Amino acid sequence: MEFNNESYNVASTLLIGASTTFAHDFFITPCDVIKQRLQLCKNLNARTVFSQVMKDEGIKGLYRSYPITVFMNIPFSAMVVCVNENLKTMIKPWEKENPHLWYFVCAGIAGGMAGVITNPLDVVKTRL
Repeated sequence: MEFNNESYNVASTLLIGASTTFAHDFFITPCDVIKQRLQLCKNLNARTVFSQVMKDEGIKGLYRSYPITVFMNIPFSAMVVCVNENLKTMIKPWEKENPHLWYFVCAGIAGGMAGVITNPLDVVKTRL
């Protein structure tokens, strides 16, 4: 197995994984705020919680946790994309007999490795 710097793009895949987190979390953060408040209060629905947040806190209330959410999610997303893309470069599933299985294997390994590496950050996020 020969490692060629031109075929393994660690820096660019880390950057792609990190940058996608900004867009993803922009849409997910308000949903998480509503979900968490629904979990704390009984007999409410999402529309009521959304109206209450907008009335009491404005749009800032929906995005208050955005910076910390992005900061905590970037390492995981960057690792998943980086490991997955570079594993596919190394394994070349498109050349295998059952390529779909190998794509799933690469994704599973990437998710597992990212989870192990970023687990301490998840513990900190949960405690905050």
